[in-house]
Amino acid sequence: MRISSAVLSAMALLAAGSVQADALDAFYSNPVYRAGASDTSCETFPQGIPTRLNDTDTRAHAKVILNGGGAIVMTQGADGIPRSHYFYLKKASCDWLELQVKEDSDPDAFAAELAAKYGSRIHFQSAHAERIVRDYRVDCAPMRAQRYVPLINVLYYSLSTMSRPDLWLELNVEDHDGEIQFVNVIRNAKRPEGERVEFQRSSLRIDTAGKMSRPGNATQNIFDQLCAGFDGPYWRSKHSG
Repeated sequence: MRISSAVLSAMALLAAGSVQADALDAFYSNPVYRAGASDTSCETFPQGIPTRLNDTDTRAHAKVILNGGGAIVMTQGADGIPRSHYFYLKKASCDWLELQVKEDSDPDAFAAELAAKYGSRIHFQSAHAERIVRDYRVDCAPMRAQRYVPLINVLYYSLSTMSRPDLWLELNVEDHDGEIQFVNVIRNAKRPEGERVEFQRSSLRIDTAGKMSRPGNATQNIFDQLCAGFDGPYWRSKHSG
């Protein structure tokens, strides 16, 4: 199920005063449900939202946004990276919203469509860089422990966020003695062919041991969003290979 960033932003407006507090109490005093290790059913928290998540006291320090029968708990651990935790009062709601892939959603066809649209906008400096990127998996744990997102799908998503006839994003994937670095290049149709409007080296990189550098908060939010499946079947199940 797709939930746009506009909807998520609108959800933030729902937090207000005593109504918020009264409604929130239900999530701490009743069983709640969250997507876990299973592909087919959400896990149960019989005592309600855990009092600690991501090294954060959820009552005292977490930001909680209510949305009907669901609650989004925003935490920030010692690593400084924010995390979103989604809980539901009804198990059926969790199973539907968090785990179901529509019958007409074919992940392979979805990936092929992405490649057809944006594949030509990724430029690999070497065969080694291309192999590393195409094989790399971004682990969705702890938010979605049973999932991963192929890195190439993350790059396609990034390219899709700026794709207009007159202005679009391309990506150079550089190979620095085995370390993979990413460079964003913004193209403008009104400028001469090949001229760079903006050249920005990303903080995202993969070292020679295959370890991805810790992404910034914005990048982590994208990973979490794609792992959750709000924008389509970018993710894959670890159990399907």
